Amino acid sequence: MKRFEVEANVYSLSFWGTNGFSFKGVRFVPFENHKEIEESIKEEEEHHPTGTVSVEVTADNCEKAVEEALSLLTDYSTLLTFVEGHDVFFRDFTCFEVENGVKVKKSTVVHSMRFGKAVGSRIVNLWSVAQFMEAALPLIQDKSYVEKTGIKLAIFWFNEAQNYNLVEIEFPALWISLEILANSYAKSNPKAFLLSEGEWSQLMTKFGEVLENLKIDSKDVQQRLYGALGFAKQGSMEDKINYLLQGYAFTQYSPEVEYFNEMRNTVLHGRPLASINFDPFETTRKLERLLVKLILSVLNFYDEKLVHPVFLKDDLLAMT
Repeated sequence: MKRFEVEANVYSLSFWGTNGFSFKGVRFVPFENHKEIEESIKEEEEHHPTGTVSVEVTADNCEKAVEEALSLLTDYSTLLTFVEGHDVFFRDFTCFEVENGVKVKKSTVVHSMRFGKAVGSRIVNLWSVAQFMEAALPLIQDKSYVEKTGIKLAIFWFNEAQNYNLVEIEFPALWISLEILANSYAKSNPKAFLLSEGEWSQLMTKFGEVLENLKIDSKDVQQRLYGALGFAKQGSMEDKINYLLQGYAFTQYSPEVEYFNEMRNTVLHGRPLASINFDPFETTRKLERLLVKLILSVLNFYDEKLVHPVFLKDDLLAMT
């Protein structure tokens, strides 16, 4: 195995007031004129590189070194996009082989890619980004934690929602993020939502007797009927979301769940937004803000000193 250093441009990452940061062999360094570039991004609402990232890897060759760096930086991109409120990505990968402390350029690869908006609302205070990455990165790289919480996929769908200004697309993406968190929490923390295990056992026994008395012999029909009861045992999505809110001490938002669910049904069933008696745009903003609170909590980073104050207020529509 050889030692390599893979460098790339990082696009639309804010470095204001910092000299960059590093974590586990990954180093972010701003361009000297990054402040001017960041101002241009805000004015133009277009992506520009603001600095570089370098990754130290060991591999058989440059191609595999770049692949390994890309895989690692995908997690960085996911988290940085979340806290920046807009897409942060990497392009123009240059591979250097390192021998006796000397870097020798071997190849440069430019990957075609899809990227989203360049300007958004910051979630984590700028000076807290390095701390956030240090806290969150190990969690989304921990396969057991990701499976237990669903956090990685939840952030993906949250980030995806930020690229759309159309409520009919944005809300379903946010809802998917919430469903992932709620389903994962219910699976990892089993709960009988309607009946106790003993009561379910009695119900199944009685139900089997009813099917026998009705002479329903078809295995397919029996399985479908038992499946319907099994679905009820799991609890509704509203039950799971409220259970999730309880688990992270956000029960004050439980009254909002029925509005979220009605909005979900309205959009996904193709009904006009005018058919609901509440503001769909405010409801979307509320769901977005609640997801920020939940994602930060799952990442153990819901800290008043490190997060922008607006995301810590109880009011889901707070502006300042």
